[in-house]
Amino acid sequence: MPGPAGANRAEMLQNLHGPILFLNGGPKDSGHRTAKANFEAIQNVPAVHAYEDVGHYPATYRQPNGGDFAKVAGAWLKWQLKGDQTAAKMFAGTSCGLCTDPKWTIERKMMPN
Repeated sequence: MPGPAGANRAEMLQNLHGPILFLNGGPKDSGHRTAKANFEAIQNVPAVHAYEDVGHYPATYRQPNGGDFAKVAGAWLKWQLKGDQTAAKMFAGTSCGLCTDPKWTIERKMMPN
């Protein structure tokens, strides 16, 4: 079976049944182009594509406590798995945390205000 870049990518993305976060290190990150294309292809679930322009892995994960990437990933999981509304504010709303942080670029689809 082809991977996400193969012919079944669109079908795989349409089979998603829950919100998804694409998190990467910006245009210099080797995963950025694929993450952006997958984000753009999603039409059926809430999706976020967020990046801090720090390049490819390890991004900020080697910084104390994982740096900014760990904070963002942790907030996403707290919101999605525990319903934490404080964590949700990083992604949702007109002035979300990532929306107002100049280090981050964020695109959102089907997200609550």
